[in-house]
Amino acid sequence: MANFQIWLEAESSSTFTFFRKLNGNLVRGNKIFHYYSCQFYNPYYQSRSTLCFRNKKEVIPVSLNCPVRINVCEEKGLVSATYYPIHNHHTGFHNTKYQRFKDSTRNLIKSYLLLSFPIVEIQNLIRGNVGFRRHRSFVPSKEAFISRRSIRTYYRRLQNSVRPEKDTLSVMCNVERLKAEEYNPILLFKPQNFKTLYGPPGLDALLNSDKSFALGIQTETQKEMLIKHSYKIICIDSTHDTNRYGFYLLSIHIQDEYGQGYPVAHFICNYLDYDTLVTLFNSLKCRISNLRVYKDMTDDDNVCYTAFNSVFGPNLNHLLFEELMLDSVLSSLNTLVAGIQGAVNVKTNPLRIDPHSGRRQLHVKEGLRLPGSEFSHPATLIKGNSNARHQRLLREYDLGSPKAIISIDWIRWIDGSDMADLTGNHLV
Repeated sequence: MANFQIWLEAESSSTFTFFRKLNGNLVRGNKIFHYYSCQFYNPYYQSRSTLCFRNKKEVIPVSLNCPVRINVCEEKGLVSATYYPIHNHHTGFHNTKYQRFKDSTRNLIKSYLLLSFPIVEIQNLIRGNVGFRRHRSFVPSKEAFISRRSIRTYYRRLQNSVRPEKDTLSVMCNVERLKAEEYNPILLFKPQNFKTLYGPPGLDALLNSDKSFALGIQTETQKEMLIKHSYKIICIDSTHDTNRYGFYLLSIHIQDEYGQGYPVAHFICNYLDYDTLVTLFNSLKCRISNLRVYKDMTDDDNVCYTAFNSVFGPNLNHLLFEELMLDSVLSSLNTLVAGIQGAVNVKTNPLRIDPHSGRRQLHVKEGLRLPGSEFSHPATLIKGNSNARHQRLLREYDLGSPKAIISIDWIRWIDGSDMADLTGNHLV
């Protein structure tokens, strides 16, 4: 059958026809019969009229029912074929848009991909000398117009075909592949039901060691950015339920030279307790032992800050995310004015920068009436000294020098006529 396949591909190229093999083989004694038809043979075309196709130009016309056939008989290694070559339609190059690539071409692409050839190089090899002046009179073929997108599709299918079925084995293979790169980005790897395979072995001593999973990744660029900007602030955030197993994604960010957040490390784990977080942060410290950290920002979870402070501390300046600070501010304001005659609920706009002072301010939409004050104008939170009661509500903004710290100790009416604290006492 190999010689027959070679002849079939040559006939397909010369006639711009794709011969489709009908499903099933007929076996009679020592003979095996194979049946091929033209790509425009469609005996059931009437049922296709109700289907919706996304790309009309590549749909075989349903009005054609080409009678071309090739009946093949295989017996004891010998092949005989009966060919009915008369088409009822035009056979030209425009028919190639309905065709797929030849089996030999697809096998060649897969071979190049397995040998790690670049996609652009594979495209040039498949096309050959298409476009050269000496080949202007060549007969075009489907392969002459192969795109990089088609090659990437074969690459994706090839990767999926060799990927392990079990997630555990698949993750291990990916980790080993990353470790084999020129720069090893793996900070920590501890699969379930295994000891720690890479990084600090702190998770092995925990009670939930068998069930715990942890994977830490940091690229070379992320490492350089962390070393360069760690002195500003370290932001730590966790995302829940990142996959069907309910794992957490713990991300570490810094503020780059443009004032934007930049991720510098990622951890995937299924526990976020104190001991687990200490091990995760230790893996980062093992990679960069002399990291300069002065301030960190987390959500309203004290466990994360405590674990980070125990590794990179002591006595780090702890800040909260803006959204949590605003929620706490509004809750405190509403609590303090609750039950006071004439007080209303507090609703705010997002923080904005005062064009005159350059400070970030929280503008209150509705009036806030305090006891002992005749003012009912919208209020603005301004820079003020913090105390222990409001230490958790601080939020720092990089506004140049000096930095502005917003607390809820003071409020100021927008007209600037007076200042009052939350107890209603007027301040000088």
